[in-house]
Amino acid sequence: MNPERSAEGWRIIGVGSPVVGDDLGWAAIAALEEAGLNRCADLLSLDRPGPALLDYLQGRSRVILIDAMQAGLEPGSVRALSPEELIASAHPPSSHDLGLAETLALARALDCMPARIYVIGVETGPVLDGVARSVALGEVVRLIQPLLNGNGSGLETGTLDPGGTGSSQRGP
Repeated sequence: MNPERSAEGWRIIGVGSPVVGDDLGWAAIAALEEAGLNRCADLLSLDRPGPALLDYLQGRSRVILIDAMQAGLEPGSVRALSPEELIASAHPPSSHDLGLAETLALARALDCMPARIYVIGVETGPVLDGVARSVALGEVVRLIQPLLNGNGSGLETGTLDPGGTGSSQRGP
């Protein structure tokens, strides 16, 4: 069995919808495929999976989740978040409308959280098109590539410079 497709290999999931504005997770998966990273990771695009995401996390040891976000940052900003940061922003539990934060909180409660899990958010907004969108997606590829090649120990959380220089600003 190909190790990248096994439980030990990386699974990268773009979360969102093919609807413009919520398609950044899907667009990031397409950018990773274009960069050839589908040869060393299992790449998936999921349409607002809610609790069904648990099925895609189950039995995996290394997962990266990519989603559009609205955190008040400059459109196109790329932010690496720890699962804990995202879970802290979860709404009170409800069986209706489980977003990514709530689903990760559920995964933690059910003890099915992968050993290594990273979340990458791409700030969306009305001006995120053309060059800014391309730069943001390139930054996502640049962040993930070292992890897949075994050259990175993890993603440092924080907001990354949308200009592509890789400098980060620490913060929630």
